[in-house]
Amino acid sequence: NIPNQRKLLERAMISYAQELMQCSIGTGREGSKAETFEQICQRVCEIQQAVPVDVCVHAGFLDGAQYMRLKEAEGRQVYYDLDCLWQGGMPAKTTSYDKWIKAARNAGKEGISLCMGVSIGLGEGWKDRIKMAFLLRELKIKDVVFHTMNRDAEDSSIPVDELRRMVAIYRFILPKAVIRLGNGRGFLQDKGYSCFCAGANGAVTGDMLNTAGITVEMDQEQIEKLGYKIKDRKSARTRKDLSF
Repeated sequence: NIPNQRKLLERAMISYAQELMQCSIGTGREGSKAETFEQICQRVCEIQQAVPVDVCVHAGFLDGAQYMRLKEAEGRQVYYDLDCLWQGGMPAKTTSYDKWIKAARNAGKEGISLCMGVSIGLGEGWKDRIKMAFLLRELKIKDVVFHTMNRDAEDSSIPVDELRRMVAIYRFILPKAVIRLGNGRGFLQDKGYSCFCAGANGAVTGDMLNTAGITVEMDQEQIEKLGYKIKDRKSARTRKDLSF
């Protein structure tokens, strides 16, 4: 369900007050009905008129006409979760894969930026992970979010060195991309901060996704301790995150 206008505006205002670049709205990975998608576009337009933050839309695979409608509402970015593409390995041909490829190419034609969520630990191997990186490069994707699996407290995430290796490989293959840490990073041994020394240059922060109590202030402090400067609103257009 889409939150009401008041709640969305409150979130957007909080993001702006915390000097974040963006808020998010959507219905998840499943495709939205026509009337639901229109409601999303109306909410995006309302936020843009009220608060100077960008809005990232997550509403399933969109077609060319939907991208055009989103542009009319001043939406600038769409998020796709790639979990369904590589559970047990990345297939060469599936219905979801074909829909995603078509949606990604249509976004490029319409000038819509895409953010790809890549979860680690779904049964994929290193060959699958590297193959995905080259595919993202082919599609000219410049925004990637790594999600780690949330298991029980005793085994809550993949080893942080494995994530660092993945970040470093993607940084090499996608040198101009924003590579950020997302869902589950709070369960990593060091909260994932060592990944910023391996090539990560962004993070989903605050109350978006499951970041296990990591606050915006905590992220800002730790990232600046590493010697990085966080981009201001004029120099960055990203998800609800910190980029540097």
